[in-house]
Amino acid sequence: IGDRDGAIEAAREVVALRHHIDDEFRFPETALFHTAQVFRACGEAGIGLELLAAAHAAVERRSASFRDAESREGYASIPFVAAINAAFAESVAPPIVSR
Repeated sequence: IGDRDGAIEAAREVVALRHHIDDEFRFPETALFHTAQVFRACGEAGIGLELLAAAHAAVERRSASFRDAESREGYASIPFVAAINAAFAESVAPPIVSR
């Protein structure tokens, strides 16, 4: 459903800005995360996972910039940050093997 080609084109524009993303977006982690979701939904898992890892790295950098635990916990509780962390954790978790 929707304009797959348009979504991929828009996502590629974000990828083109990726190395300057901190200058272009106030919250680069959200741009990276949403772009990762577009690529993953369109079957381009490789770039999607790479961007998800970049979004998570941006979250980690921002979290590390807070001096106190309360601020870090508050940031981690923001819904989009929690979604990035959950998606990243799921992407790197080993598969569950049933016995």
